[in-house]
Amino acid sequence: MPRSLTAYGPSAPTLREFPQRPLSEPYPRVSTHHTTAKELWHCLRAAAKTLSVKILRRLLTILLSTCIIRALKQKSDAIAGDMNVEHVRANGILMRCQIDGPANGRPLLLCNGLATDMSMWDRQVSEFAADYRVIRYDLRGHGETSATVPPYSLSLLVEDLRSFLDALGLEQVHFVGMSLGGMVGQSFAARYPNRLLSLVLCDTTAKANREIWEGRIQQVRLEGVRPMVEPSLERWFTEPFRQANAPLIDEVREMIKGTAVEGYLGGAGVVMEQDQVRQLHRISAPTLIIVGREDVSTPPADAEVLHKHITGSTLHVVDNAAHLPNIEQPEVFNKLLKEFLTRLDGVAAESRQ
Repeated sequence: MPRSLTAYGPSAPTLREFPQRPLSEPYPRVSTHHTTAKELWHCLRAAAKTLSVKILRRLLTILLSTCIIRALKQKSDAIAGDMNVEHVRANGILMRCQIDGPANGRPLLLCNGLATDMSMWDRQVSEFAADYRVIRYDLRGHGETSATVPPYSLSLLVEDLRSFLDALGLEQVHFVGMSLGGMVGQSFAARYPNRLLSLVLCDTTAKANREIWEGRIQQVRLEGVRPMVEPSLERWFTEPFRQANAPLIDEVREMIKGTAVEGYLGGAGVVMEQDQVRQLHRISAPTLIIVGREDVSTPPADAEVLHKHITGSTLHVVDNAAHLPNIEQPEVFNKLLKEFLTRLDGVAAESRQ
């Protein structure tokens, strides 16, 4: 029995409407997967010798519709692939983000620190993108996200994050924040508790040393970001690591140099002004706190304060690491994060049964 083509539209012809041809003289074949306009034209010209104008028009409609559908699907597949770098408009600015991993994976959001960009998470993406939908973005004024004129406020960066999640259609995420990103995470968790599946605070603090940051801000206003580069590297990594990993340190050095002055001043102002100790008790999300044992920027004592005031939180101190243990000790960092997430996702799965 002939198969109808009416799936393409109510006016599409059926096989019974086409003139019969011997099997030895088949109609010209058209591959809609890679068909170009020129190939389609030649095919229709060849078919015109035996088909009526009415049927040719219907054929053209069918073929063009199929080509368009396939092209759109290929574009959609490319966007949903393992790597997707894009700029999302959120809270009045363009925010650069990158999305890796399966579209149906649990969303894992990574937030960078001051004078860094989302590339600081490279060693985590390679580990977690197999199972999670890993989303990372550049904070306002960092990387390729818009660098607006300072001052910035913690509330501004929190609303950037909320608007960003809304733009991506993400209702809830596992949130991992490093340094300044961790400060954003603390405030976001207290303000929007229903938006988080969990909270991971890395080498961050609820209150910074105002005098230190006043000096840094003044120096950047006068001389730009470059005077911050070498002192930052000395604080962020232990000396043995710096000596043994010169190429990687060079990459981080360039990342710091690439930070916009506006972004550094805005972010540093947030670090200096924030005081979140009294609102930590409002954080209800399951919380993991990670800190490098040799971190002098946000030392283990600051992590202890977070641990003390966030009910049910877990604290891990990473040996042989300073301010960026996710880079200096990625295996240890990834193991801690994976165990934490696996335990939470396992509990969530059991509760749904």
